[in-house]
Amino acid sequence: MQLPSVEKVFAGRFVINRVAGAGGMGTVYQACDLSTDRIVALKVLQSQGSAPQDTERFTREAQLLTELHHPGIVAHVAHGQTSDAQQYLAMEWLDGEDLSQRLQKGPLSVHATIQIMRQVASALAHAHAHGVLHRDLKPSNIFLIDGMTEQVKILDFGIARRMQASQVMTRTGMLVGTPDYMAPEQARGERVLSPAADIFSLGCLLYECLAGGPPFAGEHTASVLIRILMEQPAPLSQRRTGVPESLVALIDKMLVKDPAQRICSAEELLVLSSRLEQPADTPSITLTKASCTTDSASFASDEQELLCVIIATETAGEDLHGAVTAPLVERPGSQRSKLDAALRGPGRRIEWLLDGSLIVTLSGAGSATDQALQAARLALLIKGHWPKSATC
Repeated sequence: MQLPSVEKVFAGRFVINRVAGAGGMGTVYQACDLSTDRIVALKVLQSQGSAPQDTERFTREAQLLTELHHPGIVAHVAHGQTSDAQQYLAMEWLDGEDLSQRLQKGPLSVHATIQIMRQVASALAHAHAHGVLHRDLKPSNIFLIDGMTEQVKILDFGIARRMQASQVMTRTGMLVGTPDYMAPEQARGERVLSPAADIFSLGCLLYECLAGGPPFAGEHTASVLIRILMEQPAPLSQRRTGVPESLVALIDKMLVKDPAQRICSAEELLVLSSRLEQPADTPSITLTKASCTTDSASFASDEQELLCVIIATETAGEDLHGAVTAPLVERPGSQRSKLDAALRGPGRRIEWLLDGSLIVTLSGAGSATDQALQAARLALLIKGHWPKSATC
């Protein structure tokens, strides 16, 4: 099957003008909707080689967008399937740039950051009221109309889920969502998520707007997920001067690890953001040299506490978790269950990440030598239960 070409009438309704973008799932075109004579963004799913998960994601995005009507969410126009089984989704055409493109030019002002916060929070409140979690808020999914922060729209509800069915949808080893902006409960693969997960992601995004970089940057996926689970980000006051304390405190509340202690809803965030002071930005507001968290940062809040971390990852094709729909699903008697039981003990914390990695932390009394010996024993134990793993 051929994708539509320029000037072809697609699905009997859309005249293709040009290719606007392309990705692994399909192609986005600028097109004219003959039924309204308006320009639309026409997303066409790649008909050959698409995985079932891609088809499900595409269909779900179209269905959810039909239910969401908010000025801060990209508007649905039409969706369907052509006679030759090509699925498509037409949305309103947007002129401007996404937030990731804008941030390449530098961080935003305090005023612009607050503008984005309030608009995205309002859109999330609408989505959450309809039982929909976005689950993938990040700069590239926030669009600035005409490049301005006065009007923004949330894009890409492809991995959004209804709250009553918000468990992780993934194949073993396949990460759903963007690691840099994941909530800790997403990184752990918890089966049920709440609106607090979107609040955490928005907090990461706002932090980046002010600091010029995400709060949990890392060289690879596992390091990012470890930082999200175990580290506190560098204080905004250290990353940038001149940010009001009230705004710093609000973003800190959005980035609390425990969802029960985090700002729990977009409605609450809207109320709290209305109380923020909005000083006029001046040239004195600048980034500091301490622009990122280093690998030597402590995993613990108390710098005096000794902590040892073991990381194990899959190195070959063997699947530790077995034939399950998500790598974090545990079955009684499985290889993973046996390894979990063998690893448990005082002062040990076990975390399984969405990329299939295992993290074991050791803390408590004892010398560095004692912990190193215990860590070495646990690394051998992991290798015995999981031969295809590599530990560090």
